[in-house]
Amino acid sequence: MIKQIHVFLFFCLAIFALLCILSIRHLNLTYDEDCHYGYGQRILLHHPAHLEILDYTKMPFDAINVGCSQAVTHFVILNDPVKAGRYATIIAGMILAFYVFQWSYQLYGAVPALFSLFLFSFDPNIIAHSRLVTLDLYVALMMTVSLYYFWRFLKLGGWKNGLISALVLGISQSAKYTCLALYPLCFLIGMVKYVESYCEFKRQRDYKSIRTLTIKLFAYGGMFIAVGILMINVSFGFVRTGTLLKNYRFDGRLCRSLQSVTLFRECPIPLPYDYIRGIDMVDLCQSKGDGYGNIYLLGHLKDKSKGDIKGFGGYYFFVYLFKTPLASQAIILLALFHYCFYRRWRFFMTDEIFLILPLLCLGVFINFFINAQIGIRYILFYFPLLYVFSGNLFVRWYKFKASAKAFFLVLLIYLAISTLSYFPHFISYFNEIVWDRKQAHKFLADSNLDWGGEQWYADQYMKKHPETIFEPSKPMTGRIMVTVNELTGVNDSEKFKWLRENYEPVEQVAHVYLIYNVKTINQNVK
Repeated sequence: MIKQIHVFLFFCLAIFALLCILSIRHLNLTYDEDCHYGYGQRILLHHPAHLEILDYTKMPFDAINVGCSQAVTHFVILNDPVKAGRYATIIAGMILAFYVFQWSYQLYGAVPALFSLFLFSFDPNIIAHSRLVTLDLYVALMMTVSLYYFWRFLKLGGWKNGLISALVLGISQSAKYTCLALYPLCFLIGMVKYVESYCEFKRQRDYKSIRTLTIKLFAYGGMFIAVGILMINVSFGFVRTGTLLKNYRFDGRLCRSLQSVTLFRECPIPLPYDYIRGIDMVDLCQSKGDGYGNIYLLGHLKDKSKGDIKGFGGYYFFVYLFKTPLASQAIILLALFHYCFYRRWRFFMTDEIFLILPLLCLGVFINFFINAQIGIRYILFYFPLLYVFSGNLFVRWYKFKASAKAFFLVLLIYLAISTLSYFPHFISYFNEIVWDRKQAHKFLADSNLDWGGEQWYADQYMKKHPETIFEPSKPMTGRIMVTVNELTGVNDSEKFKWLRENYEPVEQVAHVYLIYNVKTINQNVK
């Protein structure tokens, strides 16, 4: 059995890597990759400054892709060093796949772990972002690994496990500011566990154990904070650590309000200057809508030029609905029902709380309090946790009837077919709810569909159809090609309003470029 598990593990990892590698052959650089690579170079040169507003999304983990690029180009001749850096993200995706398998295995057993691994390996969104020089996959990796080691620490105890957890949590802060959420999440989980133990000891009148538990709480908490501060300083090279709060230049409202408090102004900040400036930039972009285009959902557009910067409530629920494979959604939903009705709830406090609580808390926050609603990549970290949790559905696999086993195997085959049907354009994946792929732009846009990497396919089409007019500056007849982001108004709400409101696409290229055959210009078209 152990040998079969290892074979299946190797098979899934190999398939995952092959899908990533083969699908980037003609994938041009997406909008953010060049900037991430440039910031990674600055990190290696010890210049971590966030110089402009868009730098707030760049972090020291970008240096991993640069280092990988230098190693790859040393042995293999590649014309584009940025594309060579993509292999680092692919390796990170494989590591994340292993942790999904490992966590599910330790929670539920071998067969559930294999199902969790398969769901992960054929997730088109995971594959899509495991091939890019960006940070979204690293965020998913570090959030999953941080929660995994925190689970091990609270389950097994001991300073060694605590130190490992603190180190991983501290390192995660260099992946993206999203990982800051791990500290309040771990604190919340830790306090829930503390209260549970406290009530049990109090019921037993074991006050000595209560004192010991409280001392450990503060000791471990202090260690986690100290290690986190150290890791952030190391990753940013200790540049201007200890700068007084009054000497910072802030643009966001939150940091400026803290700076205005007399009690805080003279406080030295034990973190690098540019790390704090990045947090300020995140707050500024959130309040002003800078750093991304107009927000689009189900044909409705939030036009920033008209001051409409607040996102759609529940935006990521729709993103999940349309872009997660239906087979995966079915298994996740069945796993939730199975857990609620058949799994003993005493396991929740020791195991599933590390999966469910982060999903619930972050789900509410990112759906209703974040304005940057531009793509599923912002919730990529959801899927590893969901796939680990889905393993609980298969705990009694050997007791399943033949019909039930056949049903789930068919679901897995359906998942693989659905995902592979979009090869190599995984960024543009939509499940079968969006049956007509030419109509996908009526549901979602931006990096859910178009992130600027499919230019090669557009060029090939233009060579075969030289009469095609690419994104004309004014209404005209003929064969017209336009990207979905231009069409929907993500970049400019008015530019192609005449096209989207009066005509339907007759063809598509790489799911990103829509072809229109405009024979006449309607009188109401301006």
